[in-house]
Formats: sequence, structure tokens, C-alpha cells
Amino acid sequence: MKPVKGTKTTLKANLEQVYKTTGVKPKKLSEQPEQPTELKYLVNWFYKLFSSTSGSISYTEIRHWSDLTQVKVRAWEVEVIQQLSVIFRRG
Repeated sequence: MKPVKGTKTTLKANLEQVYKTTGVKPKKLSEQPEQPTELKYLVNWFYKLFSSTSGSISYTEIRHWSDLTQVKVRAWEVEVIQQLSVIFRRG
């Protein structure tokens, strides 16, 4: 899900906050597909990296994040994060 224009927060995160605050589940939130459980960690990593950059995530940023957080990132996971970065950049 793409970030809301002018923010680094996704529409889903905004809708979840509305639900949490009001107790009323927005229709768009109900219509959102669920992330596969096996890949949620990758999406979380991507959001952590994306929120600390100008929108484009470099290999160097992934490496530094990995070193700082002591998270071992495999080559295929780096590629997935890079692909998500490209998708988000296109808007």
C-alpha cells in the first residue's frame, strides 16, 4: 500500500489509526488485502527504512540499518526491499 500524499504513512496505517481512535472500521480498511504472514517482517523492515529516507532506499542504507539493528538481511530480502522502494518511488 502506498504512502498518503505528503506523508510517509500508508493509507492502511492511517485507516487503522482512524479505526483505533473512533472504533468505527472504515470501509476501505475492510477492503484491503491481508499481507502474507510469512512476509510481514519484510514489509515492516521496508517501512522502517522508508520512513528514515527521502523515499529511495539504497543498498548502503540497507547495510547500515542491518549493521545498526544487528538484523541479518539475506540477498533476496535486499532485492525485495529494493523492489518495494522502486514501486513506492513511482507513486
